[in-house]
Amino acid sequence: MKVLIISHMYPSSANQVAGIFVQEQVKELVKQGCEVKVISPVAWTPFPIKYLSKKWKSYSEIPLSEEREGVKVYYPRYLSFPRAGLFEYSGYFMYYGIRKLIKNIYQDFKFELINAYTILPDGFSALLLERKINVPLIITILGSDLLIYPYRNKRIFINTNRALDRAIRIIAVSQHLKDKAVDEFGIPEEKIAVIYTGHDAKSFNLNDRKQQESPINVLFLGNIIESKGVFDLLRAMTIIRNSDKELFKKLLWRFVGKITDEEKFMRFLNTHKLKDNTEVVGQVPRDDVAKYMKRADFFVLPSWSEGMPVALLEAMACGLPVIATNVGGIPEIVNEDTGVLVEPKKPRELARGIMFALSKNWDRKFIGEYAKNYTWKRNAEKTLEVFKGVIQKVVQG
Repeated sequence: MKVLIISHMYPSSANQVAGIFVQEQVKELVKQGCEVKVISPVAWTPFPIKYLSKKWKSYSEIPLSEEREGVKVYYPRYLSFPRAGLFEYSGYFMYYGIRKLIKNIYQDFKFELINAYTILPDGFSALLLERKINVPLIITILGSDLLIYPYRNKRIFINTNRALDRAIRIIAVSQHLKDKAVDEFGIPEEKIAVIYTGHDAKSFNLNDRKQQESPINVLFLGNIIESKGVFDLLRAMTIIRNSDKELFKKLLWRFVGKITDEEKFMRFLNTHKLKDNTEVVGQVPRDDVAKYMKRADFFVLPSWSEGMPVALLEAMACGLPVIATNVGGIPEIVNEDTGVLVEPKKPRELARGIMFALSKNWDRKFIGEYAKNYTWKRNAEKTLEVFKGVIQKVVQG
């Protein structure tokens, strides 16, 4: 089976961790017999745009193509604006940036279907391609593309609905996303398959875990941005300190991930005197993520919105009880035996949830075994079932 993946979120030599979960799924699809090529469109950065910021400069340094984990990945350029300007037309811009390349690829690699990750711009650009190349389209919904972006303006909502309507099948990474697509976009239930994201069981497991000791390590791992609830977590830390100083002294709060607003983050730590109990690691190579998971005792993810966060599954695979928000697909995998759920944007409730988790005697082996239900191997097996069903449907007419 030949498959073309379109995803603007994919690792590159300039950014080794962006969209790593898409690469992990692609690797497993290849292991299970798929032939895959990847189109990962990159924002076009002519002079002087590439000098606007480090992010835009990094785009200019990405090669036009490279081999990653045995898979050919292409990085064509397309017109994209800072701060998501004209996002409602981003699908058209991406289409014009990739159409010639994809036609050329199709001459030698007769892919049988296209799987686009995110609705806009990737899925919409793919539906425009579908008119030129008679190949069925599957769109994978990840979270913000359905929960946040469509509500920015009417045109984005319309184009989102149009892409979902035209796709032959849709994969949602949680039941929550499927329900949203059905209830608010009118997509038939039978058109949507729920396939949870996964984790790499070879890297994330109960092996080589440190024995729990003082200080107790509470880990946040992800992009250190406001929408991930990091400032809610910082406020919860001050609440815990003020309510139980002795407990707080036993805790080490470790933040691992890329910091978008480092000045604001560090100012909060200094102003509220949290720095002595906090370690800010910043972004780390992908290979080091499991190391930080296995050194931790608890994992906290207070996001405002999520689809199905891979980091949560990785933490559970390492035996970590999780304290997470009751958003997106999180309550579909977190239960009273694996963690604590709290409402988003409520630091006081988050503080209570963390303190409860700290007081409970968790069965970490059970948590690690439970996470084995969510691996990339299982994800790929179910994804291939969808692929085969689509191809069979097309053949039968």
